[in-house]
Amino acid sequence: MLGPYGIVFWRSELKWKGNLVQTVKIDSYNITFYSKKDLETFDFGDDKYIFADTFRLLYLISRILKVECPDIAFAASLESYNDQTDTISLTHAITYTHSDVPGLNNNAILLALDTMDPYSLTGTLAHEMRHLWQNEYRPEMNAIHANGFRESLTHPAEIDADAFAIWYISGGMSMEEAGGIVCPEEKKKYPKEFSVRVKLAQELKEEYDQVRDEIYMSMMKEAKHARRESIKEKLKGLFSLK
Repeated sequence: MLGPYGIVFWRSELKWKGNLVQTVKIDSYNITFYSKKDLETFDFGDDKYIFADTFRLLYLISRILKVECPDIAFAASLESYNDQTDTISLTHAITYTHSDVPGLNNNAILLALDTMDPYSLTGTLAHEMRHLWQNEYRPEMNAIHANGFRESLTHPAEIDADAFAIWYISGGMSMEEAGGIVCPEEKKKYPKEFSVRVKLAQELKEEYDQVRDEIYMSMMKEAKHARRESIKEKLKGLFSLK
């Protein structure tokens, strides 16, 4: 399983940069970049599904939001510091932009494996990708980051990111159910703040449902074309066709 160093997939465009590429320090985390070939030698155990799903999720979400795919790092756990209360707590993910961190060539999302299941992974990635969208298209929304859970309850950027994540995982379930997965604490203890997120998610549904469906159709066409080209290449090899 994972040691003290996170494992980073080098950009989700499925392009790899050789073997061990570089190590970057982000806050207290030393992040090492590996190639796909290197990653295949790691024993991910029960977390294996995460690595298979991440590429697909990032590719689709980045196309929906029209943002560049980030680098992805996985750590055994992640800690978040609240300077107002001087406390440290575990967190699902941390997002960094390349403009904020020296030596980071691309935006990066750090994910904590100790808090992940398939729905949490999907919701967390959608939430963090929405922050990257905010950084590119609505920088004023998150100019001052929320400091801790209390501030996040009413912070515009966190409400927006939660709402997008609720919409994204809501296929096959109600917005209320999806909201309970993305925002369990808000649903249990802060019904007003929870309601705001679900309402915004419903508004985003009207904006993004058609976009998502069009991208699905485009991806299916791309996959069919790739399969046809693969078959052609195999036939050329078998029968020396030109």
